[in-house]
Amino acid sequence: MQLTQKKPRHRTLAAAALLLATACVSSMGATFGDDASAREGIAIETSDSRNARVALVHTRTIDSQVAVTGYIEKKHLQRGMIPGRLLLTVIGHDGNVLQEVSGNYHRRSLHSKRAYFSEMLDVDARDVSAVRVTHLGIGE
Repeated sequence: MQLTQKKPRHRTLAAAALLLATACVSSMGATFGDDASAREGIAIETSDSRNARVALVHTRTIDSQVAVTGYIEKKHLQRGMIPGRLLLTVIGHDGNVLQEVSGNYHRRSLHSKRAYFSEMLDVDARDVSAVRVTHLGIGE
């Protein structure tokens, strides 16, 4: 009777997890589509509140308009919603404010620390120099 030696399963699982993680990271660039901030020079400015920070903001052009997506994350571990409001300010090439929009954000689950937002701005993308995303907490 001949004994065969089996390969350890944890090595196979680790290799599969590494392959899956590499595929996910490489496909993330394709998820955002036409990234206007990289192509057209739209700068992104963020301003955090006392309890939350604005993170991972992206802009894209859709039919010559600007779409802004990102999320707000709690700074402290606390239960419940993220209080406050989101303000999106579109700045033109001359430094003037083209549009100011109060945005909405939502958490995908009750226990999530993040709240996602997505807004379509009604301005011509060629006129936009920067987008400022500000989270204003209660009393700010």
